[in-house]
Amino acid sequence: QNQTQLQNNQTPHSRHSYHPWAASLTSHQGGPPPPSSSSSYAWYPLMTSSSPLTSLYATCRGHSTPIHLVDAYTSKLRASYRPHNNVDEMEGPTVVDFSRDGRKIYGTGFRSDRTIAVFDTSIPGRDGLVARLGKTRRSTD
Repeated sequence: QNQTQLQNNQTPHSRHSYHPWAASLTSHQGGPPPPSSSSSYAWYPLMTSSSPLTSLYATCRGHSTPIHLVDAYTSKLRASYRPHNNVDEMEGPTVVDFSRDGRKIYGTGFRSDRTIAVFDTSIPGRDGLVARLGKTRRSTD
């Protein structure tokens, strides 16, 4: 039987519904999952799976939602970080990441061009810095 599978270029798993690229962790925190092009996530850099306190990730789901810090074990929301634009409207990023030491969360990809939000991980809410980045050769303003 194994020789027949090898002759047909099949593996023992190919007869089953095994998908090596299937997600092993899913979270629908904040609503149904968005299209993949409008969401981003980043694991906490000091995470160890043996410590539930450090097992978390940051996620953003597009322009209308804040950055969420989500518990990887329970999928419960631990904190939210709400960047505001220059007219004091909450504007969510499309890309999120942590600093290497895990003390800061960065968000970018806002509708308002060339800005980056920086939040202290220990201070959820809207008290972060939204900085405008410099002009580039392709800038239109």
